[in-house]
Amino acid sequence: QVGLSIWRLENPHDPRTFRLVVSNPAAERAPGGYAQEFCGKTMAEGFPALFETEIPKILQQVVLSGEGRDLGEIRYRDQNVPEDVFLAKTFPLPDNCAGITLENITRHKRAEEALRRAELPYKELIESVQAVMWRADAQTSRFTFVSKEAETLLGYPLERWTAEPAFWRDRLHPDDRNWAMAFYQKAAAEKRPHQFDYRMIAADGRIVWVRDTVRVSVENGRAKECLGVMIDITEGKQAEEALRLLVEVTAAASEADDIPTTTSRCLEKICQLKGWQVGQAWVVDKAKRALVCVPESLHAELDVAQFRRASLATAMPAGYGLPGQVWRSGTPIWISDVTEDSNFARARLAQQAGLRGAFAFPIRSGRKLFAIFEFFSPEIRTPDSHFLSAVGKLGAHLGIVYERKRAQEELRREKEFTERLISSTMDGVLAFDRACRYTVWNPALERLFGVSKDKTIGRCAFEVFPFLKETGEYKFFFEALNGKSVVARDRPYRVLEKGREGFYEAYYSPIRDATGEAEGAGEVIGGLAIIHDITERKRAEEALQASEQRYRELFENANDVIYIANLQGNILDLNKAAERVMGYPREEALGKNMAEIIDPEHLERSRKMSADGQTTYEADIIAKDGRRVALETSTRLIRSDGKPVAVQGMARDITERKRAEKSLRELSARLIHAQDEERRRIARELHDSTSQSLSALAIDLTLLEQEVETLHPKACKALAESRALIGEVSREIRTIAQLLHPPQLDEAGLASAVRGYATSFAERSGVRLDLDVPLALGIRLPQEVETAIFRILQESLSNIHRHSGSPTAAIRLALESSEVMLEVRDQGRGLPPGFLKNSDGAIAGLGVGVAGMRERVRQLGGRLEIDSGGQGTTVKAILPLPDEPLRNE
Repeated sequence: QVGLSIWRLENPHDPRTFRLVVSNPAAERAPGGYAQEFCGKTMAEGFPALFETEIPKILQQVVLSGEGRDLGEIRYRDQNVPEDVFLAKTFPLPDNCAGITLENITRHKRAEEALRRAELPYKELIESVQAVMWRADAQTSRFTFVSKEAETLLGYPLERWTAEPAFWRDRLHPDDRNWAMAFYQKAAAEKRPHQFDYRMIAADGRIVWVRDTVRVSVENGRAKECLGVMIDITEGKQAEEALRLLVEVTAAASEADDIPTTTSRCLEKICQLKGWQVGQAWVVDKAKRALVCVPESLHAELDVAQFRRASLATAMPAGYGLPGQVWRSGTPIWISDVTEDSNFARARLAQQAGLRGAFAFPIRSGRKLFAIFEFFSPEIRTPDSHFLSAVGKLGAHLGIVYERKRAQEELRREKEFTERLISSTMDGVLAFDRACRYTVWNPALERLFGVSKDKTIGRCAFEVFPFLKETGEYKFFFEALNGKSVVARDRPYRVLEKGREGFYEAYYSPIRDATGEAEGAGEVIGGLAIIHDITERKRAEEALQASEQRYRELFENANDVIYIANLQGNILDLNKAAERVMGYPREEALGKNMAEIIDPEHLERSRKMSADGQTTYEADIIAKDGRRVALETSTRLIRSDGKPVAVQGMARDITERKRAEKSLRELSARLIHAQDEERRRIARELHDSTSQSLSALAIDLTLLEQEVETLHPKACKALAESRALIGEVSREIRTIAQLLHPPQLDEAGLASAVRGYATSFAERSGVRLDLDVPLALGIRLPQEVETAIFRILQESLSNIHRHSGSPTAAIRLALESSEVMLEVRDQGRGLPPGFLKNSDGAIAGLGVGVAGMRERVRQLGGRLEIDSGGQGTTVKAILPLPDEPLRNE
């Protein structure tokens, strides 16, 4: 039944030399026939259509290789045969021959084609449906047919579906395998149609949710085959899970009372729903400019204590670690294995805690970041883009919840603050509704009116306090309810139960709801009043008015000048004494500048002293009639809000006192001059008279000594004692004379007198002196100047010897172009504290003391400077020289 023909290759290198050797009867029925007349002809001659195919070359390879080949289906057509289909095989023969068999399958192929055309609509229908059509053995669940969509669903080749007996079981998700197999087997055994949803593992590791609708084919009462339609419901399931995640987590967050509790519940719920074992939260620390882990929020089903401590101790800048990356990107991030992530700083501790897979996502509303949630699992987890998309949306929803929670917390804090403020304020605060019923009544009002909160809240104001109608206060309530803000001033009140009366000020304003878009546009729902008790202020005002009246009377009737001037010196007010002293009537004096009244010589000093604040100084003014009036003025700055705005002055006329002081100074000068003259006269008398008498006595004693041999021993002793006594008296008289007025001062000048006195003082006192005194000044100073300098030297050295205790002292005398200066310095105890503040300087043992020195210097227009502290005292006297020429020394 199979056509057979044998061909010989005459030239092994040329396939065109194949010649037909022989063919069987079946071959004669082959295309074109292999009749005996074709034997001996080449293939090109007898069968040109066959020669143009690949068969000649294939036969050549068979001859040369000695191996046969299966050519499969070949199609042949020529002028005698429209088109037939053959199954062809070749085999080698000896003598460079090869055989070829041809089985005509044209009828079979035509039947298959007709069947294919008949099945094509059904196949196209199956392949066009986005579902897997399948057949499987009811007992073993082995697939016998799956549609092409199966490869798209899971990514496995179709052959594997039917070739592997346990393909379906092995591809079921581990969590669904047992129950899904049991459900399928039970439904098949019961021969009932069924539908169930389960998960399968795709070739690329994806989890695919499918919904399988199955019909059981029964034969002879026994389940033979299951036919099913499997559709991909992954997106729907993911949407359901995302919705469930969103609903349940948002619900848990909404039920929490505060943000820490909200965070903890969200972490717990996400871990429960999605199978993560550890969750914690991070927030932004503005001071550190980094994320810090929240101590209060943690969900952990594993022992992660060490990892948790590291998280709490780590600050995450933007881009650092998993939370930092989420912060920078603003999107969820998944890490399959944190132990292999180079940017996960806690990798070692995570490995020790058994943590591998991780993901994190931000909780945000707009650009405001509230937190970053971070989760861990002990398994390596493949990133789930659908889940990351879901938590991204969840983060946005939670951001709204967090924003609302924060607003609620702020509102609660504001409410608590307002309640504390209302309760703690010293002013009364009340609120009322549109029926004038009290809704707020604070403790200050309880103290003011003696009525407790429980007796006012919910009751009409005019029933609780009838005086509100009697005094007309009710109209302020209605002004506020009409949307106006008003102030009720000096309102009287009476509390009959307490027997108390007084006054208050009330500030009424409307309370509006929040429906108005613009400020003040909401509907008025009540009123607010702030009550300030002004009873004490009213009493104080009355007392102040009385006090001001008394002050005005005192101001007007005072004997001293009192005035007020602005900072520019313009007179704002003055009393009658000021009018009398200045000579200007009040109307003319007001507005006049002090510069027009104060003596120009004293003006600048007066301005400076007044600007320094509270001070006392002396200055002369020129009265309207030209009189010069000396005033001792005390001024102080008047301030408003801490800033000076005016000057208040009190002045006393000291003209007569100044005249008396001048007379006293003149008298003092004459007294000092008389004292110096008396000292000079006594010193001269001691030198000229007493010393001469002692000298004469000494001569007489000398004569008497010549007769000593004739004298009694007692007389000789008395003579010797008298001689010694005369010497001692002479020395004392010379010392006294020098202390009273050294003759060198008149004879040799100041420098010589200073040096001589210093030498004598050092011998008497034992104080070592360091002299910086010239041998001569070159000129003679006026007698009064030399005397003053010399007396100051005497007083200074005397104080050093008596009170300082200093073993050394330094004296410096210098003459400059216009003044002479004496400086005496010691290293002793210094003057007593506060002594220099006493201008008199009179203490026991100091003689004329500092007062005398000051007076001498003042008489001559000089200045005396005394500096005393823990390191001794320095006295410096500086006297001016006269303008006229001085005589040479």
